[in-house]
Amino acid sequence: MVKERPSILSTCVGTLRNALLGFSRLFIASIPPRDLTITRIGVTRVRIRAYWKTHGRLPPSLSDLPPTPGRDNATVDAWGRDILYQVTGRSAVTLTSLGADGTAGGTGLDEDIVVRFDAGE
Repeated sequence: MVKERPSILSTCVGTLRNALLGFSRLFIASIPPRDLTITRIGVTRVRIRAYWKTHGRLPPSLSDLPPTPGRDNATVDAWGRDILYQVTGRSAVTLTSLGADGTAGGTGLDEDIVVRFDAGE
């Protein structure tokens, strides 16, 4: 069996891909945790609305959302905890991060981040 060597082009593409992934991780690490969480909740909101538009219903869970290319599709907050997903009506949703301390309430970095919206609007 003859083993083929990768072409120069595929090697360059692979190297560039790895460099970009490393850069994106470095960039995300430099965003303040609260701002990163607000961004992730915003992207999740857009994904839920797209799911509603396609299926006419809310997703059973955030893990059922298809990814949006070119976006941070993580459904965890910047502290590594799942963003809480609550359906409060036919198309009403509440997304919540419990802040840095991971408990309800708090002030400053510990303050909860709560976004309520209607996916059908």
